[in-house]
Amino acid sequence: MRTMIAALLAAGASLAVVTAEAGPVVVANSTYSIFLADEAPAPIYLENTVSAQGVFDGNDQSFVSNGQAYTLSESQSDLGGGRHLIHIELSSDRDMSHAVAGGAGGLYLGLGIGGDGLDLMGLVYLDQAILSFDTPQDSWINDHLASDYRDLYFSGAWGGSFPSSTAVLVFPGAESLDIRRLRLDFYVSELPEPGSLALVTLALVGAGGAARRRRQHRSARA
Repeated sequence: MRTMIAALLAAGASLAVVTAEAGPVVVANSTYSIFLADEAPAPIYLENTVSAQGVFDGNDQSFVSNGQAYTLSESQSDLGGGRHLIHIELSSDRDMSHAVAGGAGGLYLGLGIGGDGLDLMGLVYLDQAILSFDTPQDSWINDHLASDYRDLYFSGAWGGSFPSSTAVLVFPGAESLDIRRLRLDFYVSELPEPGSLALVTLALVGAGGAARRRRQHRSARA
């Protein structure tokens, strides 16, 4: 029994080391893209598009699209226990929804469209995704996007795009919100690397074998 406990403790210690070495969840200075467009058939929406490439360095990035100035920023926070918060924010001093919607009725929104999503340090699970549209008077918040699209996009390890590299979210009626700031908050949990899972499995097998040998030895002595 002592042999089995020792093996399990050794496996747990090794797994803890693997998790602790994961560090920041997003690769520093890596690029990502954010996409806003008019909810209208092509090619109309292509004429009213905000598409920007950001650098995940914690600094504000300014750019101009369709004659309107925007600021893009991001951050990441370690929440402890293998959980992290990834925050991305797009803002403007003018109505962003009017700039892209043009009266068509809504917005397309995507992160990492075409494959330029967040570069993640390791395997993570998307626990929660929160989208906030801030207006001068109020905020519109959806905090259940991950669960709403769990079966389609987020059932396994998250790839860093939202909702995927080939899909966008559609928000009907967004042209009436007077959006000045868009916030994306991703709560993720680290997943064990395949190597650490194999390590635990081998430790368990070894502990089981040691226990069987001890039982056989006792039976022979009896």
